[in-house]
Amino acid sequence: MKKLFVLAAVLFAAFTMQAQNVQETSVKMSKKVNVQGYSVSITTADVATIESALKEKFEKDYKMKGSKADGGFRAYLAQPFADFGMSNYDIYWKVEEPSKKSNTNYPTIFMIVSSGNMNAITSQNNPETAAKVKIFLTDFVRYIKEYTLNQQLNTLNGQLEKLNSEKSSLLDKQTKTEKDIEKLQSEIEKNQKDVETYKKQISDKDASIKELEEQINAVKRQL
Repeated sequence: MKKLFVLAAVLFAAFTMQAQNVQETSVKMSKKVNVQGYSVSITTADVATIESALKEKFEKDYKMKGSKADGGFRAYLAQPFADFGMSNYDIYWKVEEPSKKSNTNYPTIFMIVSSGNMNAITSQNNPETAAKVKIFLTDFVRYIKEYTLNQQLNTLNGQLEKLNSEKSSLLDKQTKTEKDIEKLQSEIEKNQKDVETYKKQISDKDASIKELEEQINAVKRQL
């Protein structure tokens, strides 16, 4: 049984590594246009997270200007990208959900790097740059794990901040309520003293009335 678990773990690790290997492949840009590019499957994040991480890396870390392109691609046109070389490049990427056609159970990044006019860079025509593209995507596979954890950390910090804010609000409300209770208690005590004062005054008046009534009755008996 132990051997089976070890074998399963090895096979899963091998499958995961294979799923995350960068491949050179034909990338569909439109119904009629296929261009040579690169693909890599990501096992540690969903499509939205991968897209957010790619956009942040190109546009925040590398200060590149992106735009929407046909076929659901994000494009960075005629811009330098030091990780690939000293030239200007047209870079296209998109992330697709897993499907039967892609033959993977994980989201897949498709990237095209062109020297211009859709002259795609491949291992055949520019092996040095192609190797750098593969290194970039391989590094991104590792980076997305860190990015996902940071996103989770940011979410938890945001939730913690919200909880602390709500806690402070409740404590302020509690303090106000306690002060209101103290004020009401003080008013109750004052009212109780006033009630006792009125009780005494009423008792004194009752006694005076009874005394007068007795005097009146005594006078009537003498008549």
